[in-house]
Amino acid sequence: MATTPKNARLEDVFDLVAKREAEVMTTARTWMRSVGDTLPVEFPLVQELTREFLDFTEELLRIQREFARDLLAETHALMHRVSAGGVPTTTAHHEARPASATKARKSAA
Repeated sequence: MATTPKNARLEDVFDLVAKREAEVMTTARTWMRSVGDTLPVEFPLVQELTREFLDFTEELLRIQREFARDLLAETHALMHRVSAGGVPTTTAHHEARPASATKARKSAA
């Protein structure tokens, strides 16, 4: 499969992220070797905090993905109406609320 410019850019981003993660790990290892014995860190607590943070970011990404899909769908529908000669009203965007936004607010409460 040929590499496209888009794929090459994505690979560049992934490589950059991997390099930065490796740098962070090296820094963390160096720091832990120098001060690790003096800090009372309970590993299960660190694991739990990490799990909670990753669960949070996973949910945030899911909500953002739904928002992006809803936004694209609404934009496509609006463009279709405009190209068909319809004129959008200034209050249309206030009346139409994507279902995912309502679900996300309810689930967060």
